[in-house]
Amino acid sequence: MKEFKGVSGFGYYFSITDKEPKPDEYKYMTQGVYQLGELLVTFSAFWNDGAENISEETLKIIKSALHVKK
Repeated sequence: MKEFKGVSGFGYYFSITDKEPKPDEYKYMTQGVYQLGELLVTFSAFWNDGAENISEETLKIIKSALHVKK
């Protein structure tokens, strides 16, 4: 588990690799939770070779999230 901090909260995530994915399955996954004010956000990102920046982009999006009450 890795801890991370964002604009309005903090969270934890982990990444795993399936060394022998079946056809139509993903090889990589990043999954985590992010405490955003009163909200607990869960997220998952799945990808295969050639899209390695998906995990980084997902974390960037989560870190920039804001909870806006109306």
